[in-house]
Amino acid sequence: SDVRIGKLFGTARYSDNRGFVSADILQGDKRVLRAVADSLPLAIRWFSWDTLPGRVRASAVADSADFTLVQAWVDMISNVTGKVSGSLSLDGTWRNPNLVAGARLTDGAMRIDTLGIALSRMFGRVSYRNDTLRIDSVRVQSGGEFADELVQAGEQAEDALVREDAPD
Repeated sequence: SDVRIGKLFGTARYSDNRGFVSADILQGDKRVLRAVADSLPLAIRWFSWDTLPGRVRASAVADSADFTLVQAWVDMISNVTGKVSGSLSLDGTWRNPNLVAGARLTDGAMRIDTLGIALSRMFGRVSYRNDTLRIDSVRVQSGGEFADELVQAGEQAEDALVREDAPD
């Protein structure tokens, strides 16, 4: 798909079985995304690569980045708009990574082509920590109706599972 994200600047280095990669996305004069992987233990050969033991560290910060970027990864959506702000931090090893992230979507919209529906006025917050994705809040409009009960339903389902698994 034809997704325009602004100007992309990047660097990559590899030496002593360590990789370093950085990327910046600028929209106009504003940097909306900064991503850095400053510790990637890798064994890179002519036509292959493999992970090595050692510390893995990467981070990314988005400040009002275009939500349109998701359209490049998900074929079944179109007409994506909105802004995303948030951060991501990865630290640990390839075998035991520790990922912590949080993001906020404002004024989003998209069409889900496979379902034939349009979503608008999308707002939400998500976070990820300890292998758990948490939807902190969601609000979406489709066909004139708002759907913000999704979070409540999810919380009720989670509560029911916790109660069901609780020891007697």
